[in-house]
Amino acid sequence: MAVLVCAAGCVLVGALTTSSLTMDRSCHNPLRNGGTSISPTAGFTLLAGKDQWPKVEAILEEFQRSNDWAIQSDVRLSDHFPWFQVSVCEEPGTQIFAHGLLDFGGRDEVRFDAFTFANGAEWEEALRSIHDAVKSQQLGELEYKHGEEWSSDPPGWLDFSDEPSE
Repeated sequence: MAVLVCAAGCVLVGALTTSSLTMDRSCHNPLRNGGTSISPTAGFTLLAGKDQWPKVEAILEEFQRSNDWAIQSDVRLSDHFPWFQVSVCEEPGTQIFAHGLLDFGGRDEVRFDAFTFANGAEWEEALRSIHDAVKSQQLGELEYKHGEEWSSDPPGWLDFSDEPSE
């Protein structure tokens, strides 16, 4: 009986510590420090379908290479189960997360969200850089969230003062 109690105790301890030992503690996990939820600081949406996903992934890969950020990419273009999720991040805690949604509310889109935690402060420059690259590729219409409403009006975090006049 003592052996069974000891074995059950070991199984219980193993079960409780396994999730802690295998948890993603990289900058790709905004809840790595024990939080239960986090909202994006800012974001924008590209109205485009999966035919544009490889171009969006290439933009994020170039951003990662140019800025020496970490990247996790999971892009599947199959008709059976299309999937687009790419995360670029840096320590101590800035993450840009892009995910593709097909037929979301009757439209296809890729959403870009900036998360900042652990005093991350680079989100504005990073999101602006990714936004400008997406915009320059003319992959589709861009929308921005203002409170609960979506609009084509650019938000304050986008500084267009460096754009050449047309």
